[in-house]
Amino acid sequence: MNTEDLRLIEQDESKLYGYLINLAKSDQGSSHIYLFEKYLNHKSEELRSAAIYALLFVLKVDDEYYRNEAIKYIADKESDFDLRQWSISGLSQTYFGTKEIDLLKLYLAHLNDSEEDEDIKPTFLRGLLGLYGLSSRDVFLKVGTISKVEEKVMEAFASEFNEIRSLVEKEV
Repeated sequence: MNTEDLRLIEQDESKLYGYLINLAKSDQGSSHIYLFEKYLNHKSEELRSAAIYALLFVLKVDDEYYRNEAIKYIADKESDFDLRQWSISGLSQTYFGTKEIDLLKLYLAHLNDSEEDEDIKPTFLRGLLGLYGLSSRDVFLKVGTISKVEEKVMEAFASEFNEIRSLVEKEV
């Protein structure tokens, strides 16, 4: 797509959102990081969500700036649900299996926060498991499903959650 075509699409946020999502998933996504970054702080939460999706969830770009932006969106409970969800999922994809203490702490804090949106807590739970190195497949094989099973997951992975808590507490 040339610059003129992009300018035309930019006039319609929903078309631009679709374009950014499809571009991220394409073979050319990694050569357009500059374009995704352009929308990381856009006034539209939908476009910020597309940028986070592209940079962290699909391309898994390990960059402190992108990480901090995602953490900022996660912390803002008034942010758009999808923006927060892609930020949580994107960080857990980018840092899958790293056991990043700061991210483990963040996700645990939101899981334990009684004022956190209950609808987003499963995303924090899956993200926490991902940061620990457990994939959706691992969850499915142990629990038999990957949706609407937070209590089953917590029980099935009790030893892993205990280790996560120990890792986090060691750093305090």
